[in-house]
Amino acid sequence: MESQTLAAWVQAIGSIATIIGAYFLGERQGSIALRNSRLLAKDAEQIKRDSILEIARMAVDRATEIGALFADQPIDTARMAANYHPSILEC
Repeated sequence: MESQTLAAWVQAIGSIATIIGAYFLGERQGSIALRNSRLLAKDAEQIKRDSILEIARMAVDRATEIGALFADQPIDTARMAANYHPSILEC
């Protein structure tokens, strides 16, 4: 009977150790997943900021080009109509 009791205890302890190990493994995987999702969100935010800055740079460059076109002479509506879409000139 003693060997059966010992086997039961070993099995019980093994089961408890397996449950505890599964818990800690799940915690670790959850922590890694959370960290990865935060890093992805941070990267996405940086890409968004970089895109906004690039759009602003392009707008400044285009405005500089427009200013250079008309810097030395009065604004010519016909010349503007040839270079720009009518929706831009409606303002």
